[in-house]
Amino acid sequence: MDELISEFLSETNDSLGDLDNQLIVLEQNPDDHAIIDSIFRVMHTIKGTCGFLGLDRLAKVAHASEDVLDNIRNEALKPTPQVISLILESIDRIKSLVEALEESGAEPQGSDQELIEKLHDCATGKLSSVSAAVAAEPAPVEMLQENEAATSDTDALQAAFDAAPGPEEEGGIPTDSDDLQALFDATPGPADMATPPQKADAGISNEAKAKAVAAGLAATEKTAAKEKDEGGEKDKNANQFIRVNLGLLENLMQMASELVLTRNQLLQLNRNAAASTFNTPLQRLSHITSDLQEGVMKTRMQAIGNAWSKFPRIVRDLSIDLGKKIDLVMVGEDTEIDRQMLEMVKDPLTHMVRNACDHGMDNPEQRRAAGKNETGKVTLHAYHEGGNVIIKISDDGPGINVDKVKKKAIDSGLTTEAEAATMSNKQIYQFILKPGFSTADKVTAVSGRGVGMDVVVSNIVKIGGTLEVNSVPGKGSDFIVKLPLTLAIMSVLVIETGGQSYAIPQLRVSEIVHAKFRDQQVDNTLNNEEFYIETLNQSKVLRLRGELLPLISLNEILKLPPKEEPKPEGNVLSINSKAKKQYVVICEMGSHHFGLMVDRVFDTEEIVVKPLSPMVRGIDVFSGCTILGDGSVIMILDPNGLIKTMGNINFKKEEEQEHKLRNVGSGEERINFLLFRAGGKAPRAVPVELVSRLEEIDTSKIEWAGNRQVIQYRGELMRLVTADDSYQIPKEGIAQVVVFNDEGKVMGLVVEHIIDIIEHKMNVRSLVGQSGILGSLVINEATYDLIDVGFYFSNTFSDWLATKEMETKSGKIATDGAAKRILLIDDSPFFRKFMKPILIVANYQVVTAENALKALDILEESADFDAIITDIDMPHMTGLEFAEKCKENPRLKHIPLVALTSYASSDVREKDTKNCFNGFVSKSDRDKLVDTITQILHHTMAA
Repeated sequence: MDELISEFLSETNDSLGDLDNQLIVLEQNPDDHAIIDSIFRVMHTIKGTCGFLGLDRLAKVAHASEDVLDNIRNEALKPTPQVISLILESIDRIKSLVEALEESGAEPQGSDQELIEKLHDCATGKLSSVSAAVAAEPAPVEMLQENEAATSDTDALQAAFDAAPGPEEEGGIPTDSDDLQALFDATPGPADMATPPQKADAGISNEAKAKAVAAGLAATEKTAAKEKDEGGEKDKNANQFIRVNLGLLENLMQMASELVLTRNQLLQLNRNAAASTFNTPLQRLSHITSDLQEGVMKTRMQAIGNAWSKFPRIVRDLSIDLGKKIDLVMVGEDTEIDRQMLEMVKDPLTHMVRNACDHGMDNPEQRRAAGKNETGKVTLHAYHEGGNVIIKISDDGPGINVDKVKKKAIDSGLTTEAEAATMSNKQIYQFILKPGFSTADKVTAVSGRGVGMDVVVSNIVKIGGTLEVNSVPGKGSDFIVKLPLTLAIMSVLVIETGGQSYAIPQLRVSEIVHAKFRDQQVDNTLNNEEFYIETLNQSKVLRLRGELLPLISLNEILKLPPKEEPKPEGNVLSINSKAKKQYVVICEMGSHHFGLMVDRVFDTEEIVVKPLSPMVRGIDVFSGCTILGDGSVIMILDPNGLIKTMGNINFKKEEEQEHKLRNVGSGEERINFLLFRAGGKAPRAVPVELVSRLEEIDTSKIEWAGNRQVIQYRGELMRLVTADDSYQIPKEGIAQVVVFNDEGKVMGLVVEHIIDIIEHKMNVRSLVGQSGILGSLVINEATYDLIDVGFYFSNTFSDWLATKEMETKSGKIATDGAAKRILLIDDSPFFRKFMKPILIVANYQVVTAENALKALDILEESADFDAIITDIDMPHMTGLEFAEKCKENPRLKHIPLVALTSYASSDVREKDTKNCFNGFVSKSDRDKLVDTITQILHHTMAA
């Protein structure tokens, strides 16, 4: 292919990428002259460059489109939906011609005269007489395929285009060039461009072409400089980006992965040595390797917004085709994910967005009848959570009709009427993910054939993800996709069964229990602190905190030598039998929970994922393999494949949880508590959501740093604390540690032993004057002290929340009888989690939001809050901007606002020129926060 045409294709692909979204913004904001000028410049440049290169068809379509845009710019034509649809049609045509040119090196044969005539009629004001309404062609969406080709990477060149910066960042095609202006204007119009490409090309020498393109590229720099002078921040940093071959990045990633593997082997050898002089250099090597791995990983990361760029166009076209009014809201576009994952998730997300518009959204008449705004909303929300990328596709339509899905499933033979009657709603939702299943009343171009969602699930599972479906009748539906950050490196739990070691992705492990076998015929007693393995309907189940989970024996699935189970001796089990207890790894895959029976559990390890050999690639229970630090090769288990081996199991856990949720009152919030003993007379409790990990440490390896005990932990130093001064950490042996982690600050609370994890109501009774204790709560007729994690953090890390010392004086209770509702907004997950119990102890009901945009969504659904506490420094929208929006909204302006900041409140007061806040509190002074809220609510009620 001619080098000049290759350069043209590269720059044109970049320029066309954002035109769809710009036109949709223009449709919503017809008076935005900056967008009009930007679109016009791109089209003007494409027309001129095509004329120089003799690309006849492209030049004609671009010129006709430019005439329409010129009239819009001169305000001779209004950018109505019909006009925008026509321009979008012309851009689609240009894209298809560019794709054909890229494949073959020459323009395809064909005529665009009909489209050009419509554009000409539009430019001259005759659009209404020619076509009353131009139907927008649906945005091109590739069909989802179940085979591997659907999820394979694009070729290196196309992937480089996708990964490269846009025209605003790299300069791109000339957008405003005085040097080329006369040549562009002299380019023949559609009526005059009848000369075949060969003749047009012959009239211009290669040297002239080269000069023209070179002049265009030089003009780009002049344009970027001009826009920078006008205040453009993107162009200011344009020279900080370069294009790198994808093969080079993949090579670098592979070498970094091998380095991680070698590091693990060295650390393993060092651990096995009794004493080693290599401790310090190996620790340094481990740190550098981790930093290098993180840096290389960042080169592969791309914003999820790159996969969402076509969705505004798709939603707009579907809303026209379906006769619905739909707005698309995208939150978290800058959330980063591995480039390979991004490519593989594009098609599943596209299908789910189309489904949300078609199945999930009701028409304007139905929405008005239901008391809703006639314009529906489809929301895309992406964020990081626990090492995963969560992508939520939500709609505010009528929700999933459970009865309709159930009837269709019975009619299709997927279940029986008796089975369906015992199923929970979540289980019924799973039927919509089955092949051939559809509840559409008729087949349309969008849906109705029952093809798609099963392929969506298949493609998501292939990349280690899960799909969960939730729905609330009358409110809408959520499709939640959970994906790993990358496929290259993962953290796994190493286990052993039948003498063989295997790895389980740690993201799929929720907990590990040591359970007893129970013979129901001879043992009718249950101990609430024990876990039991029983047999029901010839299948093993685990009784876990009053719930039954299905069990899978890894030995049986892999046909390995079975572990010897305890045999009754008379009427009782042998007390001396070591096989009396069984390790069970509780795995979670979307809405499914199950237990995996294994012989031994080792440690977690960071591993490099290797592809499977073709000989075993068809075995569902394996997803890959890896090499451990000792050089042994082990297989990586796929929990989704393990689920398939169970067949049609009725997952009682979800059903019982839903029953619990239905019976919990609004004032009885239930959360999971970790119960433990840590010295003193009373056992302790802490919300599980605050806990990072549970570990066991060798106390002989504890060291001193200053006046504080520390231990080497995952390449870092973990500071150790105790919950009671009377408890002394033993000098030898194994101790259990509850690990807390907040943005790199790691603290270990050494405990005597872990009792259990229990779900219970947050009915905390306040205790006055006890440092480190928020209050007490009664669980299973026993009293537990609820520890204040923030107290220990502030004492352990002097710079935490910019305070030297923090002491808690709980007991400030809201005096009004009914609990007041508080909305707490903070972008730090840890801070939200540890502040919530403090407010609950003070008799407040608390709803949390991770950012201001999410808070506005919550307030849009219900403004029934007595006060709002918001952080100031947050992404997307600051707390001050949020407060100003609240005060401008008639529904929200009466709600008191408290600013929560980690620096001096006087700085925030100075910025609060509109007096939006009723109070200012430092994050380090939680006592004052409760006092401030109480005083503000007291004054509000008095007024």
